Parts: sequence; structure tokens; C-alpha cells
Amino acid sequence: MSRRDIVIGIIILAVVGFFIYRSQNVPNPQITSLPETSIEDKVKDKFNVDLPENAEKAELTSPNKTADFGVAVREEEGDVLGYSVLADLPDPTGGEFYQAWLVEGENYESLGKLTLAKGGWLLDTSMSTESSADSEVVVTKEKIFDSTPEEEVLRGSF
Repeated sequence: MSRRDIVIGIIILAVVGFFIYRSQNVPNPQITSLPETSIEDKVKDKFNVDLPENAEKAELTSPNKTADFGVAVREEEGDVLGYSVLADLPDPTGGEFYQAWLVEGENYESLGKLTLAKGGWLLDTSMSTESSADSEVVVTKEKIFDSTPEEEVLRGSF
């Protein structure tokens, strides 16, 4: 083995070592460049709907850290506020149902029952514009349709 063969071997080992080092320390661009999907985008994809651009929106998330999600939309038309709630929730069992609430401070006002539609749960309703701009929307799982909220499953703020 000549000196020349040894030098060529060292150069080859250095090049191979360099490429191995680079491949282990270069971040994967597919992982680092993916933006986080917003709940609004998830709702648009799941329900195949376009949410109004000029409306107020509240992203609804689970207080129990489940994968359930939704969005509430509030639109003012004159002296009427229109509310829509779209939620990705599992089907309730044993006669239970979902109910949406407008919450201002400690006051809960029922917006009504959600119905199964578009592959998820939906509510469209309207009321007078007397509600506060700082309100929240809460979705509960209920056994009795009354004025008392039961098990909270989603919550979001306008």
C-alpha cells in the first residue's frame, strides 16, 4: 500500500463522515415548515363550509383536553345577532343531546339544541343585540332540556 492510497482512503473517509454528520444534523424541512392548523381551518375542512369573513368567530375547545373542537360565529344584522355553532363531537348516548349557551359573566342563556348535520353538530339561531361583546359560547352535553347547563364539552370567547 502506497502513501497515495492511504491519503485517498483518508479523504474518502472524511467525505463519508461529513455526509453522515450532515444527514443527522439537518432538520427535516417537512416537519419544521408545516404550519399549525387552526380550529377555524379544521372546521372549514371537516364541514366543507365557508365562514363569513366579516363575522366574529370564537374557536371552541374542550376544557377536558379532548380532540373535540368547534367554532361559533356571531353576525350582527341591524338589531339582531345571528349565532351559528359548528362542532365536531362524538354522538351522545342514552338520550343525551348537545346544547349551546351564550355566557356573560355568571349568566347562561340557552341558544338551543345542536342538531346532527354536515357530518357534525350544528346550531343556527338569532336574538336581540342586547348581549355583551365579551361573551363566551359553551356547548354542553345534556340529559334534560332546561335552563341549567350540565356537562361542559366545548368553550370559546368572542
